[in-house]
Amino acid sequence: MVLDSLSNASLYDALGPGFAAAFEWLRRHGATAVGAPVAVDCDRVVARPGAYGTHPRDAAKFERHRRFADVHFVAEGEELVEVADPAALRPVAAYDPAGDIEWFASDAPRPAVLLPAGSFLVLWPHEAHQPGVATARGPVAVRKVVVKVALG
Repeated sequence: MVLDSLSNASLYDALGPGFAAAFEWLRRHGATAVGAPVAVDCDRVVARPGAYGTHPRDAAKFERHRRFADVHFVAEGEELVEVADPAALRPVAAYDPAGDIEWFASDAPRPAVLLPAGSFLVLWPHEAHQPGVATARGPVAVRKVVVKVALG
Protein backbone atom coordinates (compact mmCIF):
# COMPACT_ATOMS: atom_id res chain seq x y z
CA MET A 1 0.00 0.00 0.00
CA VAL A 2 1.18 3.51 -0.80
CA LEU A 3 -0.58 6.58 0.60
CA ASP A 4 0.50 10.05 -0.45
CA SER A 5 -0.60 13.38 -1.91
CA LEU A 6 -1.00 13.79 -5.66
CA SER A 7 1.54 16.60 -5.43
CA ASN A 8 4.14 13.89 -4.68
CA ALA A 9 2.97 11.41 -7.32
CA SER A 10 6.02 11.84 -9.56
CA LEU A 11 8.05 10.09 -6.84
CA TYR A 12 6.17 6.88 -7.70
CA ASP A 13 6.68 6.94 -11.48
CA ALA A 14 9.56 4.51 -10.86
CA LEU A 15 6.99 1.80 -10.05
CA GLY A 16 6.76 1.34 -13.81
CA PRO A 17 5.40 2.86 -17.01
CA GLY A 18 1.79 2.02 -16.14
CA PHE A 19 2.03 3.93 -12.87
CA ALA A 20 3.81 6.83 -14.56
CA ALA A 21 0.94 7.03 -17.08
CA ALA A 22 -1.67 6.77 -14.31
CA PHE A 23 -0.12 9.54 -12.23
CA GLU A 24 0.39 11.82 -15.25
CA TRP A 25 -3.27 11.38 -16.17
CA LEU A 26 -4.35 12.08 -12.58
CA ARG A 27 -2.19 15.24 -12.43
CA ARG A 28 -3.84 16.52 -15.63
CA HIS A 29 -7.43 15.31 -15.25
CA GLY A 30 -8.02 13.79 -11.81
CA ALA A 31 -9.40 16.91 -10.15
CA THR A 32 -12.07 17.43 -12.83
CA ALA A 33 -12.74 13.92 -14.18
CA VAL A 34 -16.34 12.75 -14.43
CA GLY A 35 -18.22 10.31 -16.61
CA ALA A 36 -17.28 7.12 -18.37
CA PRO A 37 -14.04 5.16 -17.97
CA VAL A 38 -11.06 6.50 -19.91
CA ALA A 39 -8.45 4.28 -21.56
CA VAL A 40 -5.20 5.96 -20.56
CA ASP A 41 -3.03 3.24 -22.12
CA CYS A 42 -5.32 0.87 -24.04
CA ASP A 43 -6.61 -1.71 -21.57
CA ARG A 44 -3.43 -1.65 -19.41
CA VAL A 45 -4.25 1.62 -17.63
CA VAL A 46 -7.89 2.67 -17.29
CA ALA A 47 -9.23 5.62 -15.27
CA ARG A 48 -12.71 5.21 -13.78
CA PRO A 49 -14.21 8.44 -12.42
CA GLY A 50 -17.04 8.10 -9.92
CA ALA A 51 -19.11 9.85 -7.30
CA TYR A 52 -21.00 8.47 -4.32
CA GLY A 53 -21.82 9.00 -0.68
CA THR A 54 -19.71 7.26 1.93
CA HIS A 55 -21.35 4.45 3.89
CA PRO A 56 -21.04 2.69 7.25
CA ARG A 57 -18.24 0.11 7.37
CA ASP A 58 -20.61 -2.86 7.44
CA ALA A 59 -22.62 -1.72 4.40
CA ALA A 60 -20.23 -3.09 1.76
CA LYS A 61 -17.93 -5.98 0.96
CA PHE A 62 -14.18 -6.10 0.54
CA GLU A 63 -12.86 -6.47 -2.99
CA ARG A 64 -9.62 -7.84 -4.34
CA HIS A 65 -8.03 -7.88 -7.79
CA ARG A 66 -5.39 -10.21 -9.20
CA ARG A 67 -4.22 -8.66 -12.49
CA PHE A 68 -4.48 -4.96 -11.64
CA ALA A 69 -3.29 -2.59 -8.94
CA ASP A 70 -5.71 0.17 -7.98
CA VAL A 71 -4.80 3.82 -7.60
CA HIS A 72 -7.62 5.51 -5.66
CA PHE A 73 -7.53 9.32 -5.95
CA VAL A 74 -10.04 11.46 -4.04
CA ALA A 75 -10.81 14.74 -5.79
CA GLU A 76 -13.53 15.93 -3.36
CA GLY A 77 -14.64 14.73 0.05
CA GLU A 78 -12.93 12.10 2.14
CA GLU A 79 -13.31 8.44 2.91
CA LEU A 80 -11.84 5.62 4.89
CA VAL A 81 -10.54 2.58 3.04
CA GLU A 82 -10.36 -0.58 5.12
CA VAL A 83 -7.52 -2.88 4.09
CA ALA A 84 -7.07 -6.54 4.98
CA ASP A 85 -5.26 -9.74 4.11
CA PRO A 86 -7.76 -11.79 2.05
CA ALA A 87 -6.80 -14.87 4.10
CA ALA A 88 -8.36 -13.16 7.15
CA LEU A 89 -11.68 -12.56 5.35
CA ARG A 90 -14.63 -14.73 4.38
CA PRO A 91 -15.04 -15.26 0.60
CA VAL A 92 -18.56 -14.46 -0.59
CA ALA A 93 -18.12 -14.80 -4.37
CA ALA A 94 -15.68 -16.69 -6.56
CA TYR A 95 -13.04 -14.79 -8.51
CA ASP A 96 -14.44 -13.32 -11.74
CA PRO A 97 -11.54 -13.24 -14.25
CA ALA A 98 -13.47 -11.06 -16.72
CA GLY A 99 -13.95 -8.33 -14.12
CA ASP A 100 -10.73 -9.15 -12.23
CA ILE A 101 -12.57 -9.09 -8.92
CA GLU A 102 -13.44 -11.29 -6.01
CA TRP A 103 -15.56 -10.37 -3.00
CA PHE A 104 -15.08 -10.94 0.72
CA ALA A 105 -16.85 -10.11 3.97
CA SER A 106 -15.52 -9.38 7.43
CA ASP A 107 -17.24 -9.69 10.78
CA ALA A 108 -14.83 -7.28 12.46
CA PRO A 109 -13.51 -3.83 11.60
CA ARG A 110 -10.15 -3.86 9.82
CA PRO A 111 -7.40 -1.24 9.78
CA ALA A 112 -8.53 1.81 7.83
CA VAL A 113 -6.65 4.49 5.92
CA LEU A 114 -8.01 8.03 5.72
CA LEU A 115 -8.08 9.24 2.13
CA PRO A 116 -8.71 13.02 2.11
CA ALA A 117 -9.18 15.15 -0.99
CA GLY A 118 -5.98 15.47 -3.00
CA SER A 119 -4.53 12.16 -1.85
CA PHE A 120 -4.10 8.79 -3.49
CA LEU A 121 -3.80 5.21 -2.29
CA VAL A 122 -2.15 2.43 -4.29
CA LEU A 123 -3.49 -1.03 -3.47
CA TRP A 124 -1.80 -4.22 -4.65
CA PRO A 125 -3.39 -7.60 -5.46
CA HIS A 126 -2.56 -9.02 -2.03
CA GLU A 127 -4.56 -6.23 -0.33
CA ALA A 128 -8.31 -6.68 -0.11
CA HIS A 129 -10.01 -3.34 0.40
CA GLN A 130 -13.35 -1.72 1.21
CA PRO A 131 -13.40 1.87 -0.06
CA GLY A 132 -16.08 4.46 0.59
CA VAL A 133 -16.36 4.02 4.35
CA ALA A 134 -17.63 7.08 6.24
CA THR A 135 -15.38 8.73 8.82
CA ALA A 136 -16.52 9.53 12.38
CA ARG A 137 -17.92 12.81 11.01
CA GLY A 138 -20.55 10.82 9.11
CA PRO A 139 -21.44 10.28 5.46
CA VAL A 140 -20.13 12.76 2.88
CA ALA A 141 -20.20 13.07 -0.90
CA VAL A 142 -17.03 11.82 -2.57
CA ARG A 143 -15.79 12.37 -6.09
CA LYS A 144 -12.87 10.16 -6.99
CA VAL A 145 -11.05 8.33 -9.72
CA VAL A 146 -9.83 4.75 -9.51
CA VAL A 147 -7.10 4.05 -12.02
CA LYS A 148 -6.58 0.36 -12.82
CA VAL A 149 -2.94 -0.43 -13.64
CA ALA A 150 -2.16 -3.82 -15.21
CA LEU A 151 0.65 -5.72 -13.54
CA GLY A 152 2.96 -7.95 -15.54
